[in-house]
Amino acid sequence: MTEVTAVVEVNPVVFVKKIIEEIRNGNYLKNVIEGYPVMGLPNYINLYEGDEPEVIHPMGDDIRTVVVSGYEIMRWLLDVQDMVVQGFILEDISGVLVDNLKSITLQRPAVVSFELEEAPESATEAPKPKAKRTPKPKSE
Repeated sequence: MTEVTAVVEVNPVVFVKKIIEEIRNGNYLKNVIEGYPVMGLPNYINLYEGDEPEVIHPMGDDIRTVVVSGYEIMRWLLDVQDMVVQGFILEDISGVLVDNLKSITLQRPAVVSFELEEAPESATEAPKPKAKRTPKPKSE
C-alpha cells in the first residue's frame, strides 16, 4: 500500500514551501482526484511516497535559476516538482506568488569543486616550545 502524506496549511506561501520539502523527502505529487489540491482555508493536498517521477522539462547543468509560472494549480505544482527533482531549491519565500497567477523562483546551488594541496612540512611538524624567560634579579 502506498503511504500518503497530507500537507495542510492556511498560508499559501508556506503551503508551497511545505510541498517542496515533502518532494525533497521522497513524497511526490500525483495528478489524480485524491491528490488534487484544495485551495482555500485551509489549503490541502496529498503527496504519495514512491519512485521519483520522470523529468518532464530537463534543465541544463548551467541553469541556476528558474521561474515557474502558471494559472492552473495542479499543472503548476507538477512543474515545480519537476524542478525540485532536478535539484532546484526554494531559497527565499519572497519569490513565491500564489494568487490567480502562481509563480515561484527556484535556484540550483552551484557545484563547488576544489583540489587540496599537500600540507607543507612546517605545518605537520610539532611547534617548538618557547624558552621560558626568567626575571632579572633586582639590584639595590
